[in-house]
Parts: sequence; C-alpha cells; structure tokens
Amino acid sequence: MRERERQNGYERPPWPDLLKQWNDKHPGKRFEDYRDFRKYCMRGAKAMTDLNFDWPQPHSKSFTNE
Repeated sequence: MRERERQNGYERPPWPDLLKQWNDKHPGKRFEDYRDFRKYCMRGAKAMTDLNFDWPQPHSKSFTNE
C-alpha cells in the first residue's frame, strides 16, 4: 500500500481500489467489504505508530571506533 502511495505522489487511492488490489494479491485472505479492510489497515497503522521506535543515538557505543 505504501509503495502505491509513493507512486501516486503520496495520494492514497480510494479504499475500494485498495481492497481490490489486496484481494487480487491474497485470494486466501479476502475481504468482502472495503470497510472491514479499512478497519484492519487503520488498526495496523496505529499499531506501527504506537511502537514509537527511536533511531540509535550517535553517542551510543555501537557507533564508536572502540
């Protein structure tokens, strides 16, 4: 999904279009309604942002030449 957004200038395609793309790529895990698909996508995006990873800091020992 993110790759398609990048290709479209970061404009998200309509949910029904994304649902069709998902169902075409994952026939064993189909969604019947784009609203259900959207709900799962939004939950996944929230879970990713809630992880709140930080980049390693330059003063960390793993970045020194010692």
